[in-house]
Amino acid sequence: MRDDIHKDSEALHRAVRELLQGDLMALEPQIGGGNNRLWRAWNTSGSFAVKLYPNDARGRLITEFAALQFLASRGVSCVPRPVAAHPEHGVAIYEWVKGQRISATENSGIGAIEAIAVMLAELRSLGITANGHWQQLASAAILSPAQAVGQVRDRLDRIAATGRREVDTILTDCRRELAAAIAWARPVAAAGNVAWNAPLDQAQLTLSPSDVGLHNILQRPDGSLVFLDFEYFGWDDPAKLANDTLDHPGSCWNDDQKARLSEALLPVFSIPDRTYPVRLELLRPFTRLCWVLISLNPFLPGRTPQDMSADVVSKLLAERLDKASAFLQNLKKP
Repeated sequence: MRDDIHKDSEALHRAVRELLQGDLMALEPQIGGGNNRLWRAWNTSGSFAVKLYPNDARGRLITEFAALQFLASRGVSCVPRPVAAHPEHGVAIYEWVKGQRISATENSGIGAIEAIAVMLAELRSLGITANGHWQQLASAAILSPAQAVGQVRDRLDRIAATGRREVDTILTDCRRELAAAIAWARPVAAAGNVAWNAPLDQAQLTLSPSDVGLHNILQRPDGSLVFLDFEYFGWDDPAKLANDTLDHPGSCWNDDQKARLSEALLPVFSIPDRTYPVRLELLRPFTRLCWVLISLNPFLPGRTPQDMSADVVSKLLAERLDKASAFLQNLKKP
């Protein structure tokens, strides 16, 4: 059924009409959506965002829709309101957020730093008060340094298994950086009283959107910000969340902005977790290596749309190679 939805516009119209209880006036495709496809639907009540998810094993639709329901039930207002979903079809409907994208180079980037800190603090508090009401770990959660190393190695192995010679140099450099990071991190962990293999206690974890970047934020006409994309939501080490947010390629923060955001998050996560600053430093080379390898994901089987032409695919892969090389050059920056 999901394949029909992706290929047949009439099947998509029928699914959306069913979710809106027969009240559908128009449905138009939109630019954006990231790994998903996005439409805007209109009916007599207003307009809605229609999201069509890929057929993968992560259960992105189920996770995102349940996460937004959970957050709405707890009074979190800086996220879209979930309306209806049909997991079998891979379709979900959300509030249409009227807003515009912002960038780190605009004055609104300063406001975004403050809003990100407030939102993550709200999730941290929610995780303390609502512990037990959300069970799922975040996608690619890291609960120990050993797990961070394992994630980098797994990504390296999957890219290497493609047999694409274009990535050989980058993978060799990544393996060298990984070995150096492990040699540096082990004594840092021991000195900072951070267990290498043992997972963190539940009390040290925070609820995490797992994909916090400016590309996933809209600014409403009233100036308030709305956070999008909760497909990977769940429990994670706040140090991993902070590092991912600081280095997210969808934000392009400069060094001063990173310092400001890091400073804003410090009291959120370090009280009463005294090892948070150590873990923040400890995990950073590994989370940065993950970003290098994530940029190479289009080389993996099934990671480019089937209807994408060979020329477009070649251009995309060349762009991702350049991006991975740039990330790698920045690995040792503070």
